[in-house]
Amino acid sequence: MHSIRAKNRPEPSDLCVRCKDMNKLDIAFKITQELGPPKHLEVKDKLQKMYPNLAWDEIVELYSRAQDLLSEAGKLGFNFRDKKIDESQAIKTLIKTCPGFSEESYNKAWSHGLFESMW
Repeated sequence: MHSIRAKNRPEPSDLCVRCKDMNKLDIAFKITQELGPPKHLEVKDKLQKMYPNLAWDEIVELYSRAQDLLSEAGKLGFNFRDKKIDESQAIKTLIKTCPGFSEESYNKAWSHGLFESMW
């Protein structure tokens, strides 16, 4: 698996204990996963508070990419359960279709996708 490192590291915040070790996409993913789609405005508001210098369009892009990662992981979870792909193929697909996240975020998204595919 590939490990993707951020060039611009955010300042620590009470919203994310390990922010100094995460890039913006990973933070957006973490918050999106914790709050879920029904709270999309809250996710965007938290991101805007963390990154006050980012334009609203950039905040929306971070959220959208995090949401895309979760959505793609869910689709891949169903394909895995249908034995159309294996775990390695699923992770590689996430990295290819949703670039820029850390290995940890891809693994968490994959776990989320497997969980979602059970229902």
